[in-house]
Amino acid sequence: MVEGPTAKAYAFRIKSEFCGEVVRDVFVRSRRVYVPVNLLVGRRLLDSDSMGKNIILFFGDAVIRVHLMMFGAIHFYRLDEALLKPERMVRLTIIGDSKKLVVYNAPIVEMDLKERILERLIRELGPDPLSGEWDRERAIQNLMKFP
Repeated sequence: MVEGPTAKAYAFRIKSEFCGEVVRDVFVRSRRVYVPVNLLVGRRLLDSDSMGKNIILFFGDAVIRVHLMMFGAIHFYRLDEALLKPERMVRLTIIGDSKKLVVYNAPIVEMDLKERILERLIRELGPDPLSGEWDRERAIQNLMKFP
């Protein structure tokens, strides 16, 4: 099961292995696609981070949110390398200039505008204790509101 620290580790790995790749093709199997998939083609992956158990891939004003839940996994492949798992398990594939990023079995793969996803996650989850924006004093004040 992917918890917050594991999601953060995946985000760091994506940042180190895939950041800077220019998207050449994208495949998404999800009902949560709110912007055209081809919007990402030609864009560069600028950053990757996590919020709680969510992994977020930043492509400028468009982002992809992935929640792996219990069975999801992220793999990196060379362009000519065959997938290790059956294609029916693929929820997201991003093909870059020199690599491909493949997400398997993730129950949640969402594509939308950056501000919509981030605003909703902050509203629903609150501040992320693993982020640089974590405010210990504010967290204590929030906790003290509930006896």
